[in-house]
Amino acid sequence: MIGRKIEIVVDPARIRPENSEVLRLRADSRRAERVLGWSPRVGLLEGLSRTVAWMRDRRRDYEAGVYAV
Repeated sequence: MIGRKIEIVVDPARIRPENSEVLRLRADSRRAERVLGWSPRVGLLEGLSRTVAWMRDRRRDYEAGVYAV
């Protein structure tokens, strides 16, 4: 979606030890739909595409040395 390959780097210090909690976390909106009546208005790919477009439009806000909280 961003037009280039990225490398995913795993920090060994952040890997969970074996048999501790969970290895992967997944989001599931079914409970929010059941309890709150909420459901997403866009799918995952469209949402990611919108996010990429939004960030491209604001690229300067994320440049090194420019971003301020």
